[in-house]
Amino acid sequence: MSSSSEWVWSPVHNDYYRVTLDRNGQPVYDWAKVAGQVPTVQLITSQVAQPEDSRNDSPVEAEAEPPAPVPPETRAVLPNFVAGTPQTGWLDRLDPRPQARQFFKKGRVFAMLYTEPTGETAWYDPGNDAHTTVRFGKSVYTQIRRFVAVSVRKSFVYACPISTYGRQGTLKRGCNPGEHAVICNTHVNPRRCYLQGEHIYKEAIQVEPPNPADEDSYLSQLTRLRFGKTYAIEWNVKVKDLGMVVPEDMPKLRQYYEDEDREFE
Repeated sequence: MSSSSEWVWSPVHNDYYRVTLDRNGQPVYDWAKVAGQVPTVQLITSQVAQPEDSRNDSPVEAEAEPPAPVPPETRAVLPNFVAGTPQTGWLDRLDPRPQARQFFKKGRVFAMLYTEPTGETAWYDPGNDAHTTVRFGKSVYTQIRRFVAVSVRKSFVYACPISTYGRQGTLKRGCNPGEHAVICNTHVNPRRCYLQGEHIYKEAIQVEPPNPADEDSYLSQLTRLRFGKTYAIEWNVKVKDLGMVVPEDMPKLRQYYEDEDREFE
């Protein structure tokens, strides 16, 4: 692992950081506050203060600077906002390969760790390790959830959730089939994905798996994409790449999203 010994001030994060490269050549961030270190004056540098023609011989390039977090005033108005972890940088992920600016595109399918208060969609089970008691005695439930990016903004994306609903599809009580579509991988025949009694009128959306792909990269035939709810997900999250919606299905993705009165850029 190669590294840069220079600390750099990040005004948007209000902290000093330095960058190392992992064995895949991807940047990893050390933050002074997290590490409990106070950079000395001799080591502090600022990319802003460097002259335009200054030479940078560091193995870590300037574009490795972490993305700015979503401003507090924006977070306050975003529905279902999922905050990231800027102190670890955008490459501290379930899958360390992609970079945020290249990764988060319309049609990107990804998985991430998602925590919600117990009782919203998950009920408390003291024997389940996925349940954790946090501040004020509240219980939260953590699971891996899957999403499709439908709109890319500065430092975050809007994404629609995908789920099997406990392998019940839209037959699960409370599901509205009209706001769902089957979503499946390209090697699967979409016609075999419907359960008897489901009244899904939207056409299926197909996804090209990532290359390379492991067994967790593939979607179950019972997976459904919900257009009726969106999440604002910050770039600084741990994610796993599950592939891309195939180009021929992007117009359908756009139309179904617009049908739910959402803006699609």
